[in-house]
Amino acid sequence: MKTRNVLWTVVLTSFVGYLVWAVRWEHLARAVARSQLDQHAAVVAPALWHLDPGVCRDYLELATRTHGYARLEVWDETGALFSVHTADPLRGMDRWLFRAGLLPLIELEAPLLWGETPIGRLRAEWYCRTIHGQLGGLLVLVVGWVLLERHLRVLQGRNELQIRVAERTRELAEANAALAASEARYRSAIEQAPHPCARFRQDSTLSYVNPAYCRLLGRPAEELLDRSFLSWVYEEDRPDVERMVRENVRPEMEPWSCENRVFAADGSIRWLRWTVNAIRDDRGRFLEYQALGHDVTEEKRAREELARNHERYRQAISAADAVPYQWDFGSDEFAFVGEGVEALTGYRPAEFTPAVWRQVVQATEFLGAGRGLSWTEAREQLADGRLRQWRADHRIRTRSGEVRWIADSAVPMRDAQGRVTGVLGILQDVTERRRLAEEHARLVTAVEQADEMVFVTDPEGVILYANPAVERVTGYSRDELLGHTPRLFKSGRHTEGFYRQLWETIRRGVTWKGRVTNRRRDGQLYEAELTVSPVRDAGGRIVNFVAVCRDITQRVALEQRLQQAQKLEAIGQLAAGVAHEFNNLLTIIQGNALLMNRDALSAEDAYCVDQIVHATQRAAQVTRQLLLYSRKQPMHMGAVDLNEVVRHTVSMLERVLGEQVTIHVQLQPGLPQVRADAGLLEQLLVNLAINARDAMPHGGDLFVETRSCEITEQDLQRRPDATAGPCLCLTVRDTGTGIAPEHLPHIFEPFFTTKDVGKGTGLGLASVYGIVKQHHGWIEVESEPGRGTSFHIFLPVRAVVGPASPTERELQDLPRGREGILVVEDDPSLCGLIEHLLQRCGYRVWTATDAAAAREVWQDHAHEIDLLVTDVVMPGGVSGIDLARQCLREKPQLKVLYTSGYFEARVEEARHLVEGENFLPKPYRPRQLAEMVRACLDR
Repeated sequence: MKTRNVLWTVVLTSFVGYLVWAVRWEHLARAVARSQLDQHAAVVAPALWHLDPGVCRDYLELATRTHGYARLEVWDETGALFSVHTADPLRGMDRWLFRAGLLPLIELEAPLLWGETPIGRLRAEWYCRTIHGQLGGLLVLVVGWVLLERHLRVLQGRNELQIRVAERTRELAEANAALAASEARYRSAIEQAPHPCARFRQDSTLSYVNPAYCRLLGRPAEELLDRSFLSWVYEEDRPDVERMVRENVRPEMEPWSCENRVFAADGSIRWLRWTVNAIRDDRGRFLEYQALGHDVTEEKRAREELARNHERYRQAISAADAVPYQWDFGSDEFAFVGEGVEALTGYRPAEFTPAVWRQVVQATEFLGAGRGLSWTEAREQLADGRLRQWRADHRIRTRSGEVRWIADSAVPMRDAQGRVTGVLGILQDVTERRRLAEEHARLVTAVEQADEMVFVTDPEGVILYANPAVERVTGYSRDELLGHTPRLFKSGRHTEGFYRQLWETIRRGVTWKGRVTNRRRDGQLYEAELTVSPVRDAGGRIVNFVAVCRDITQRVALEQRLQQAQKLEAIGQLAAGVAHEFNNLLTIIQGNALLMNRDALSAEDAYCVDQIVHATQRAAQVTRQLLLYSRKQPMHMGAVDLNEVVRHTVSMLERVLGEQVTIHVQLQPGLPQVRADAGLLEQLLVNLAINARDAMPHGGDLFVETRSCEITEQDLQRRPDATAGPCLCLTVRDTGTGIAPEHLPHIFEPFFTTKDVGKGTGLGLASVYGIVKQHHGWIEVESEPGRGTSFHIFLPVRAVVGPASPTERELQDLPRGREGILVVEDDPSLCGLIEHLLQRCGYRVWTATDAAAAREVWQDHAHEIDLLVTDVVMPGGVSGIDLARQCLREKPQLKVLYTSGYFEARVEEARHLVEGENFLPKPYRPRQLAEMVRACLDR
């Protein structure tokens, strides 16, 4: 290493010195080139003076060829080119050096003088070839250094290699000695082994066999070697062995085993189990294959005999449909468990232990002498000899989660001293038997407790059995029914052909279903759904008929009332839709009429405008009544004292109804408050009172009563609209003409009236119906022609205080402002009216016709918008309330004003809308809108 370092130091020092010398040499070469050019200029000057270009050109060619110039040019004093000569292009190494920048082209110039007078100039382009020579010298130095360094490295490597070769030679000698000893031991073990061993090649020919292999086949090694071992395989096994060899035997294989039969030397057929692996040298290179064999003939025979015995035993147990077991108390283990336990519990016999058995058992019912004992008590009594046998039914959960019932019958096992050491028993699946028994018990219980009437008859129709429901519904006792036919229930409403068709159907073996009208013992009629089914014996003969009869009297009545309610609901939806569209139109008409400049109108035109405004206000009242009917009108809910509402309304009714009608008030003191709209309840009472007055043209009595009551679950069967729980009942009863039965189903329909034309709109009772439904209540009506009518209004008790309405501020001029307002209204005309009104008040207004358009405007101007004015109901599936929530999440300080002429918000949404604060119902006046907008912004 020191020699190499010294060598490198010398080389680097020489290289730096050489570079310094080369630079100095090039500088000197350039100086010599300039002096030579001056000499050429002295020779060329006379030729230029005498204007002899031929001589000048010849000299330039000579100078170019002898001194390595690339180009020589002679210029006269006027700057004209007198003569020029260019050398041949560079070739070979010079051309590559020039392109690489290692052969620079230098421009030189010398003046041409004639005496002291300049007559021109000589220009030259000269290749500085000093670098070329220097590069050659440098290359010689580098090559010499490389050869020297390589020589030193070879000397050092040769010494190291000699040392390693000596060490490796010693290691190989030791390894060969150990390998020879190991091979001797291995060959001795193989030669003396009692089991056959053979080695074979890729083509299945044998390369070595040990003496045990020769003894097995009864042939010498010379006869076996170089022949395929497949020749000695039993003929029936040969195809399988060939296939396994073809699929598995390869140099990179893992050890594998197989079994086959061979012909032994004594003529018998022996079973051999072979283990085959690949043999490799110490470098892992494949050499050949080796097979070690074991004689398993006796083992195979024992296994086959055991399998035959096991199969006979399994078939015997399977035929018995039972799982035997033996339980040893001392070790708490099963000494034996039948294979059927897996089908019974899902656990294999090897997995099935007493601990697992106790885990899967969910309940145990001991029978016979052990009835009432627990598992621990039964085991103790069995071990003490007090219990000679146990019988039990276990409810278990199998491994798959299925629940089964297992019958367990066991007897004690005793040792030589007579002590109980365990039990021997049998397990059987009795799930189906238990299911049938439980099903029968449940069926009997269900039939006895069923609300439906069930009775069984013989083929002639004589009643053999009747459940308690038959007694409860018909009024007949079982003693009165047994031995009689169902003719006892005939009502006379069905023809003989009806009953004949029923009997013909069931006697053909077909189930009959239908609705019948029967008579109870007290003579009352009831509607029933009847199903009669034939019962057949094992031979297919009809031996009984089973009749299941359900009393549907109340259901029929409820269906009729439900149909009426659905009809009213459909009418309400229609009325709400009409009111919604009508409200938008009224708002447009009223708003434009009020925005007209009265000063520019004549008195006659101004009168017409006033008539338009009055007509829209009257139409708004009609739409309000329609919305009340359809339950789409917002309410001001709060805690209301019903008695106080009645007192306040009655004091007003005494002046309205006149002297011919006498009002009688009976109020139950201490009534709880209800959650209601007091104004709507007053309107409800006024409408009923006016309706009663019209029903008493010659005067009469009007009774108004209040009381509390409790609606039970049983009441709901005959009151489909009712709600279980406490409620208040408001009764309005008159002594008028009453209502005809054919008119009674239609009295709550809008515009239905029995009054003369011009004496009523037909919306009074419709409004009453809508108000009651909005309060989640219901109405019951009782009326007979000539005996008056009673209306019973039921209201659920909900004492919740609602927010109070604010007082409107009256201003002379429309309030103004400069805030930004986003108006969302689906009616384009009404949207334009609102935009025009708000812009007149000084606001900056953006408009949209649905929630999607509103969101686009909001994204662009959210920072400028201070108030959102939106309709509650809008197209597109997104309501105004949903739109406001989205905007408030992004800008919590945003103010919101809702408007609607068709209100159908959910309860949790509706309670946040307060008329006068954040809700303005349609139709509204322009001043109302302007004042509500200013109030919302100032709040």
